[in-house]
Order: sequence, then C-alpha cells, then structure tokens
Amino acid sequence: MQSKYVSDESVRGLCKKLMALAMMPENTVLSAYDEINKDAQMLPDSPMKPLLNYFEKNWLSNVDMWNVYAAESRTNNICEAYHSRINCRILRNHPNIWKFIKFLQAEEKRAQLVIIQWSAGASKKQQPRTAFIQSRINTLYARYNDGVINSSDLLTGLSLVVGAKKKRIETQFTAEE
Repeated sequence: MQSKYVSDESVRGLCKKLMALAMMPENTVLSAYDEINKDAQMLPDSPMKPLLNYFEKNWLSNVDMWNVYAAESRTNNICEAYHSRINCRILRNHPNIWKFIKFLQAEEKRAQLVIIQWSAGASKKQQPRTAFIQSRINTLYARYNDGVINSSDLLTGLSLVVGAKKKRIETQFTAEE
C-alpha cells in the first residue's frame, strides 16, 4: 500500500480523502465514505480494498467518537506537541527516575506560570503555519455552510489540507502573504 501511495496519485488522493473524513460534518461522513469506496473500486487491482475494509470494520460504526468537524482543537495535535516537548527537554529515551522527577517538577512550575499568564489575559501565540491551515479549514466550512460548495467539494478541499506536505503549505503561505 505504501508504494502505491507514493507512486499512484489516485491512491494518494483517496487516502487523503479518507483522512479528511474526520473533519467532515458527521451527517455526511457515511455518504462521503461511499464516494471514496466507489472511486476506489474503479482503480485497477483494487489496491485500497484492504484499507477500506479495515476502516469500515473498525471506524465507521462509531463516527461520533473520532469526528472533529468544526473543533478548534484537534486533540491529537496537542498530544503530539506535548510529547515532542517532553522528548526535547529530557533528551534521552529512557531517563533515570531522578531526571524524570526533576523534569516533572520543572513542568509543574511551567504549568503554574502559564496559568498565571492566562489569568492575566495572555494567550498562546499560534504558529503562522497552524493559523494558515486553520484559516483554510474555516474558509472551506464557511463555503460549505453557505451552500457555495457541496459535501464532495468539501471533502476534496479538506483532503488537500489534511494530506498537504509541510513544504507545500509553507510555499503557499508565503505566496499569499
């Protein structure tokens, strides 16, 4: 599947649409999935069949658990950022207990400082790249809600945001400034 994803633009596009399902309005997810499935069946050798079978079996029955339509904060991003910060601060994969305790104490002080700053009115500065991506998502949602685009167009638009390479987004971001 990985080699097909890298070499076949149709497979890559459908995988990106599958990733974008989480950002679709909950009441459109099943029909959007059917659209992806229909398009995948038209591909030679059915390279997406195992992935779609897995997705259908494990994820389609509980859409409300993983759907993040219109959510300002997508939890996985926050968790990944925190995990990255931990790894950068500890600087080793398996620290001894004393280094870990020292890290936790420093994190507690940091959290207390952040709480004080927030209660004084400060807000977390959003990265320009993150703000740009969120702006694109919000624009797609607004166009969908205003009836300018349909759910199929929304899915395609979200798939371009979700599956975008960092370099491509940064290039577009600088071009639009």
